[in-house]
Amino acid sequence: MNGKQWLKLLITQSGGRVEGIFVKEHGIMLLSDEKGITHQAKHLFKEVNINQNQPLTKQLAEFTARLTYLSFPASPNYNPEAFHKRLTVMGHTSPYNLKPIAVLVAGLSIEAVLEIVSGKSNHSGRLTSSDTRAMDDTLYYLPKDADRKSVRWSIHAIRFFRKFLPAELSTLTRNQLNLANKASAIVVSMTHEEWMQLIDARLHPNSHCELEYKIILNRLITMPRQVN
Repeated sequence: MNGKQWLKLLITQSGGRVEGIFVKEHGIMLLSDEKGITHQAKHLFKEVNINQNQPLTKQLAEFTARLTYLSFPASPNYNPEAFHKRLTVMGHTSPYNLKPIAVLVAGLSIEAVLEIVSGKSNHSGRLTSSDTRAMDDTLYYLPKDADRKSVRWSIHAIRFFRKFLPAELSTLTRNQLNLANKASAIVVSMTHEEWMQLIDARLHPNSHCELEYKIILNRLITMPRQVN
């Protein structure tokens, strides 16, 4: 599977909706809480071929690390310890430092990712925005407050333009020449108190929080309770 197919799977498996290249609704899933990894997360890890013969905490760390480049394995039959050792050697240890309540948001725009990672409290792992082949061919989030016909035409125009970019451009440069509503994914983790503070601040009537972020937080607080 390519990057776009993996991202679509993450969106739909976490309750989102995709039509063609357009994300109509974010995928949002509670991956862990104070009691541990949720049942839904265990199922998702299996769907993306995370090896099950390792502790659940390591499965969550591996999922978060692989999300960076949408580099999920073709089969669960691999040596997970070799993967974790490689992460350590590379110094990519942040996936092991997630806080107790971790949430996957899939199909959000790059603009929304920037809004989320600007928070001081969260520990997160996100899909790399440009410097990865996984973003060569992207999905796009359709803003709720925009004229959808105009947005669709803009997206088709930029996709046509990108076909004529010089072949010698680097992956980073080529993928920077895209729209800010190209779809991404992120694992966000905080303590219960930090989540409550964030939600109260961002959903306050006087908050200048971006609409997409408010949509995500409202979806999060109205989700059915998930089990471990």
